[in-house]
Amino acid sequence: MTEKRQGLQDTLALVGVAVIVAVTFVGDVISPVIYNVWLAYFLALVLSFSTRYIWLPIVVVGIVAPLMWMGIVLTDSTSIPYVTVLNRSLAVGVMLVLAGVGALTVRARRMVNAHDWEQRTQMHLARRLLGDLTRQEIGQRSVNLLALALGAKAGVAYELRGNRLEFLAGFGLAADRPPVHGQGHLWRAVHDDQVIHLKVAGEHALGWGTGLFAGKSAQSLIIPLHEGGRVNGILEFGLDVMRRNLSTEFLEQAARKIGIELRSASYREEMEALLEETRRQADPTPPPATPRNSPPATRSWRNSPAP
Repeated sequence: MTEKRQGLQDTLALVGVAVIVAVTFVGDVISPVIYNVWLAYFLALVLSFSTRYIWLPIVVVGIVAPLMWMGIVLTDSTSIPYVTVLNRSLAVGVMLVLAGVGALTVRARRMVNAHDWEQRTQMHLARRLLGDLTRQEIGQRSVNLLALALGAKAGVAYELRGNRLEFLAGFGLAADRPPVHGQGHLWRAVHDDQVIHLKVAGEHALGWGTGLFAGKSAQSLIIPLHEGGRVNGILEFGLDVMRRNLSTEFLEQAARKIGIELRSASYREEMEALLEETRRQADPTPPPATPRNSPPATRSWRNSPAP
């Protein structure tokens, strides 16, 4: 499920919970106390399980429990049966238990959805990196796919070459980035080989641009690429909001895949250069070619001396 669709579903669920609670409270107040209108509060509690908010079931119970007692106080009945008080007390206890179970259910569902998203993204990344790609193609495809998956406004891919990070590819950048030498958080990610998440001020943020607009991203996600335990590149993404339940393990697996492909592309380019040099040295210098259209040399019998 996409973020937009999930957000719409959560909004509708919140509205539904609020409407059910309000209607149930009004009905509980105006109805005789012998009618168990308050049972509709359970519908609001169950509906709260459909959202991605772990805290919502607990909040619903925290709101509903006082309303249930207010329904008794504000009723027009002159006498309140003991059974009514007992039933509502037991109902509050049951709701607390259900709220705890619901919170755990929402948490488990969020973890499953996050795992499914990670698996799909890993599969799409593997497909995009199939074939004998160049280093620039690997960088461009990787930064494009992950930027779209993470919801980033801008992204940049660097390759580690000696003591500098060379620009490979960019996503949504207003301009290409110059090589980065040994300083800053990019090099901190290189040396520590760990994912870094930064929140920065607007004037220092990673810029993005289109033909009509330009802006800055408030957060930066720096991911080192590595192969064989050695860092060989960096991905950096500019985001407005960090994706929920984004695991470091997923980022490290993606970085390892891209790093291996990047190193393989470097090996291929080195082998092609060596083969081309060997072929150039092995081929002898060809003799000058005789023009194909030149007529053969002949003697005319008319100019030949007499015997």
